[in-house]
Amino acid sequence: MYPKYPSLNTNYNNNRNENRNYFTTSEQRMPAFQQFIRRYEINPTFAKKLLALDGYEIVFICDDSGSMNTPLGDVYGPYKNAATRWAELKQTVSIIVDLACLL
Repeated sequence: MYPKYPSLNTNYNNNRNENRNYFTTSEQRMPAFQQFIRRYEINPTFAKKLLALDGYEIVFICDDSGSMNTPLGDVYGPYKNAATRWAELKQTVSIIVDLACLL
């Protein structure tokens, strides 16, 4: 009666099983996490709080309104261009993605 479409969950289940092969222990991830902490000069107290995110799914909700093109004021990017809220958001998301890859 209704046309049959392939299940959308098929790839998800396959990927989930394949991802189990890439599991690393906390001890294996710790050197990379320590390097991340040094790179971004994160204090030890906040670093412990970041470790508490291990195992959680990180979701981004980002503003894409026109106000994101507003210059930040006295902050300048490369080539003497005024940095915008959009550029700051991209940098922040990039750092959090780096962190999520380590947890």
